[in-house]
Amino acid sequence: NDGAPLPGAAEAKARWRDAPPRPVPQEVLAAPTPPWAAGLLASLRREAARPQAQAALRRAMEAWRCGRAVLLACPQAGPDPASGWLFVLEPGDDAQQPCLQGQRFAARLSWRAPGEQGRWWAVRVAKVHSVRQGRQLNTLAAAGSGSAAAVDCEIQLGPFPLLQPHWREVLVRVDAVQRLWAALDVAWSLPLLVCDRPLLAGGAGPVGERAS
Repeated sequence: NDGAPLPGAAEAKARWRDAPPRPVPQEVLAAPTPPWAAGLLASLRREAARPQAQAALRRAMEAWRCGRAVLLACPQAGPDPASGWLFVLEPGDDAQQPCLQGQRFAARLSWRAPGEQGRWWAVRVAKVHSVRQGRQLNTLAAAGSGSAAAVDCEIQLGPFPLLQPHWREVLVRVDAVQRLWAALDVAWSLPLLVCDRPLLAGGAGPVGERAS
């Protein structure tokens, strides 16, 4: 059934919705905060003061308070707006100050209107398995809008174009599919935030680099 949710997805969605906040895994708690994660957190704090970012960052904070992961995409620092990062971010456990843990992946960003305008978008994506395209993360349309409705952002896993693209602002492509899927662990659905300007200084790093 092409594009159908993974087996048991409906039950998993119900469990995710009704589950109490899960504790952050011990391996995450034990990992030291890396330099890029500290720099990213500093950028997010600055962005939080901007009205354009507040609704999206509120979605992230709600997930982190429950111990859940968040996806965040942005351009890499440099002249090419198509070169980007996709971060899988979980809350760390530092008694002195908030911190983030996770992984980052090199991404390609396709923009409807490229350029740093300080824009933010927030959607929710869910794991699906397509016979023709394998593992994907589908953007969930707003309630009542239908499965073919346009959405602000989509993720494409792997080099093959989406069969039925619905994005109207930005498409995030990640080729390290297996490593990204592993980084998501048991999460079935999670927020995807996208910012149109770099949030991390410096050039490209290893794909699937662990924040440790």
